[in-house]
Amino acid sequence: MKHLLLFAILFAGVTTTAQTYPKYNNQTGNSKAVKSETPKKETAVKVIDEVTIRGDSKPNGDFQELMEKAVVQSKARRYEAAVNIYSKALEVSNEEQAWRALVSRATNYQMMGQSDKAMADYTTIIDAQNAPEKNLAYVYSCRARLAQDKNDMAMACADVKKARELGLPEGAMQGINCK
Repeated sequence: MKHLLLFAILFAGVTTTAQTYPKYNNQTGNSKAVKSETPKKETAVKVIDEVTIRGDSKPNGDFQELMEKAVVQSKARRYEAAVNIYSKALEVSNEEQAWRALVSRATNYQMMGQSDKAMADYTTIIDAQNAPEKNLAYVYSCRARLAQDKNDMAMACADVKKARELGLPEGAMQGINCK
């Protein structure tokens, strides 16, 4: 009972102090909440749809802006629009950023059931060797799952082995039938 009461008091204290973060007080110490100037998600989704429908050939914005727009689309389960925006982000990316757009695009391809395109993006990341080791291990495990789904156990097991060498935890490789 003491622990429950202590937890309730701690929780109340954390929630109370959360309202004093700069996001809520406009950096001035005022504890009044500041109304967000960003549009609602539904509005952002509609704006991005219009850009996608128009088919703007020149990527607008910088890499991070495009990545954020694509995430909004992906969360709204508009995977095709997300793939298009990730492709635009890839066009404006540098070598160190490209893997982020590729892994995100590959994930959306998987959600659309286009495993061959996802496999190609994962392979591109692996061949480029630009991703940080931890992320590269994750990419190997993703490609291993796709290879297993295609009954290519030789590739799946080779990728699992490489993911282990790069330090991916065993729990992240559950469901892949290689020892």
